[in-house]
Amino acid sequence: MYLVVSKLKYLVIALILIGASVPGWALATGKVIGWGEQVVGPADKLVSISAGGNHCLGLKSDGSIIGWGSNGSGECVAPTPNKDFIAVAAGGYGHSLALKSDGSVVGWGYNYYGQCNVPSPNSDFIAIAAGDYYSLGLKSNGTIVGWGLNMGGILTPPEPNTDFIAISAGYNHCLGLKSDGSVVGWGDNYYGQCNVPTPNSNFVAIAAGRFFSLGLKADGSIVGWGYNGKGQCNIPSPNSGFTAVAAGMAHSLGVRADGSIAVWGQSYYDMLNVPAPNSDFVAVAADLFGLGLYSMGLKSDGTVVAWGHDWYDVCNIPSPNAGFTSVATDKFYGLGLRVDGSVALWSPLDHSLASVPAQNSDFIAISAGYDHGLGLKSDGSVFGWGSSNQHNELDVPDPNSDFAAISAGKYHNLGLKTNSTVVAWGDNAFGQCNVPSPNSDFTAVAAGYDHSLGLKADGTIVAWGSNQYGQRNIPLPNADFTAITAGNYHSLALRSNGSIAAWGDNTYGQCNVPHPNSGFIAIAAGNHHSLGLKSDGSIVAWGRNDLYQCNVPEPNSGFIAIAAGGNQSIGIKGDLIQDITFAADSWHVDIVGGTVTAVWDNVFYIEDDNRTCGIRVEDPAHGLTDVNQKVNVFGTILTDSNGERYIQATIVSPAGYGRIMPFGITCRSLGGSDLFDCFGVGRKGVTGGKGINNIGLLVRTWGKIKQFDPADQPTWFVIDDGSGSDVRCEVPSGVSVYRNWSCVAVTGIIRPYKVGSDYIRRISIRNSDDITVLSQQ
Repeated sequence: MYLVVSKLKYLVIALILIGASVPGWALATGKVIGWGEQVVGPADKLVSISAGGNHCLGLKSDGSIIGWGSNGSGECVAPTPNKDFIAVAAGGYGHSLALKSDGSVVGWGYNYYGQCNVPSPNSDFIAIAAGDYYSLGLKSNGTIVGWGLNMGGILTPPEPNTDFIAISAGYNHCLGLKSDGSVVGWGDNYYGQCNVPTPNSNFVAIAAGRFFSLGLKADGSIVGWGYNGKGQCNIPSPNSGFTAVAAGMAHSLGVRADGSIAVWGQSYYDMLNVPAPNSDFVAVAADLFGLGLYSMGLKSDGTVVAWGHDWYDVCNIPSPNAGFTSVATDKFYGLGLRVDGSVALWSPLDHSLASVPAQNSDFIAISAGYDHGLGLKSDGSVFGWGSSNQHNELDVPDPNSDFAAISAGKYHNLGLKTNSTVVAWGDNAFGQCNVPSPNSDFTAVAAGYDHSLGLKADGTIVAWGSNQYGQRNIPLPNADFTAITAGNYHSLALRSNGSIAAWGDNTYGQCNVPHPNSGFIAIAAGNHHSLGLKSDGSIVAWGRNDLYQCNVPEPNSGFIAIAAGGNQSIGIKGDLIQDITFAADSWHVDIVGGTVTAVWDNVFYIEDDNRTCGIRVEDPAHGLTDVNQKVNVFGTILTDSNGERYIQATIVSPAGYGRIMPFGITCRSLGGSDLFDCFGVGRKGVTGGKGINNIGLLVRTWGKIKQFDPADQPTWFVIDDGSGSDVRCEVPSGVSVYRNWSCVAVTGIIRPYKVGSDYIRRISIRNSDDITVLSQQ
């Protein structure tokens, strides 16, 4: 989607407000990162998951932790250093546990009963489990340690406390799996949830639910016992082939060997309806604490699927989390505008904003009010949705046309028309809809709790509505302003020199812009906190921070847009190559700071700095000459006939310098495995590949030459390093290949090469320096 200049007279202002970072009229895109009272779901690939009462935890392959859902006790914010973790466990009332690779346990979040205070010695742990107000840890010597609230002896496993190999924490009872395959239960036993059925043997996994228990047998069958009022112990037929289990409040889940999930028990809120496609799952988790009405599944590609009741935003993960151009948030919900003109919404299912607006297309701007949302269409009309409309805030005044910008306040809205006038509607108790005269020459609008701001073409600001906290007292000189935003009772404005002016309520320091007050390109105001986006892609946050709304997640870089509302914050991170390779063909994408690894006429390759992903970029006018340059690339992602993803670039701009070294890798590992996500897009690897999906990466390998191009001037040769796989090595024009070569080492870009229905390994060599002759005939 491109914004049309003739429809939006003040496009430059609009781009500044959403933090666009590319030249021309292109919109930067990326993934949503959210923090504060409600944390947006994972945008990263995960290796394990855990479901708590009102929050979730995920473990990444690099050993770091991400959390999402409610963050009222900081339960989603992993302590620093956030690394070297090997397991996570989310508790029932806002506490979290994580196991380090050195055998120590870290606890954080709600700690009224000491459930985060790991007993000494904090060492030699091999497993963890988090209950409602208590925690369990399994030691390497097979003993179990418990801490927190000891209701009914729940922290004291039966003697002998030895030979345990797995633990599970339920609501008020616990399970332990012994090395001989037997299960021990203790704690509340009112429903018999601790009475393991006979034969108590051959168990390989356990799951403690609210008032019931599940055990997975070595033969792939599941046994359930305890309370069965909702059928949570009635395992569906065929009771075989299961590889994992999870127990919720009154529902159960099992993963079958074919990667599908079976769900049984309580059927409220579509809890039994696994989202399609029900395939490729490797793990499951279920909430058994809070409302106990949601479930999660982890896919083999590291993505998370969630479903069921969602009061704490644990299920509403924007999917795919890519292609966003702007965001808006307030209270407990968030909005994201995608480059295709659609709006994504994440909020509790019971919330009045839970439904994405009808005719979800052609949107070019969004704004979030206290209990309602606004969307601006490409035809200049405004669409509102959400609350009960008690102040007529959803009733856009006629004529509903020619709007160029919008802003939603608590219960009132502002709209900027293409003729530079402002239209206001909704609650007017404080005169926040009485636009001052002359109503002309406006270029931007911002609606606060009960006050309004307007930016004039000459760089001055006009304010109207409530002034109880001085939120209308624009600081002098009232000139040279380029952007405005309004919080609850405070206001922010961005000057042309990159500094921020702030005024109004300063109870929490939300008007104290941190030093140095310079280099800002975008601003956002929440209830009592403020955000500023710097030109280097970092975010500065200040003001109230009781719910971590000012704790910008690391790494604090690569952001292209910001939003603040209620007690939460949202930023859009520029696309990583790793992210956009899962976008569908024809998506507009924006790569921020990719490092160049190869340059040819019309074509070059870039990699992410973490060397996890690379991609080809096609642009006849790219103008690049050297590798290790960093570039920003805007364009469209496509797939060629060989299954290789590439970007058809429209803008390539320099972004400094970096350095990418080649991976040393065996021939067999080149090309990776087939990798297509559930939307049918992704990076096509070599059929039966053995390594990571490393297409587009700069690699180095070696081997004996098995075959030369039969042409007089060979342009390719095939090598084998003895690992059982051939690699076709292709050289560019001007690089000579000699038939007396016997063994060589080569550096180049790994690419797929399709022959019939098969994909074979191919390396595109950059120049003669990337070939080292090891022996000759």
